[in-house]
Amino acid sequence: MGNSHLAALHLAYTQIDKRPEGIALHFLASGQAGLADIALEQGHIVATSPKTAADFLRFGGRSRIPLANYDFFLVVGLGFNIFGLEPLYREYRCVGLKNWNRDERKRRLVSEAAMRAMIATSLRSSLSVRVANLIRQGSDRPVYQQAQPRPSKTILRQKQWPSLRRAVARGDAQALSTLFEIAASSACLHHYLPQPPETVVDGLLTAAAFTEGAPRLTANSGSLQQQPLDDFLHANSAYGARVLHQLERALVKCF
Repeated sequence: MGNSHLAALHLAYTQIDKRPEGIALHFLASGQAGLADIALEQGHIVATSPKTAADFLRFGGRSRIPLANYDFFLVVGLGFNIFGLEPLYREYRCVGLKNWNRDERKRRLVSEAAMRAMIATSLRSSLSVRVANLIRQGSDRPVYQQAQPRPSKTILRQKQWPSLRRAVARGDAQALSTLFEIAASSACLHHYLPQPPETVVDGLLTAAAFTEGAPRLTANSGSLQQQPLDDFLHANSAYGARVLHQLERALVKCF
């Protein structure tokens, strides 16, 4: 289940050479925050708005999702991302970051534990956690959560998220990434599925090879539509394939 970031996994799953042999998946997606409009009804996930109901039919092929039919669940994206680091890195510093002991009036000194707690608090307010919690109320099967991909390395050539670009330039990216991963694991309701490490570059970003040609979320995989050329938020099917194989390995350990 997820939003536009599920497209990379869905496209990879439709490509036989990229699909893991050991798992069968059913995808359910709704664009942006559409999955905010769902509820649990007699063991079924149901849509509570016309738009989300239409997305259920378009992307999932059904109007009600019987939770008892599934062995596990994966929640992708839905506001679970590293962008909460942007204001925190701008306002705070902690041990482990470069020049953490320098007197800076604009950045308060806090402990690593406090920084992780603030990151986790931001993640717990995400739609991802709300959806995972709803699933958990109706099923005792494993629920995995995965953050949306880190922004593409192409962000370094753009103007968005200046604090993240500054972290890379200062050499703080890996330290921030470690803080995020620990916080993300603690913020997840059940299981955390991290971004495949081979897709990460410069500590905090996604390699361009895993974002170029990223697909849009469409119900028909046969009519592929790509994200705009300047998109840096979405990943491609090469990334999606690595996530699927990572999921398969996690399931082997779980079952």
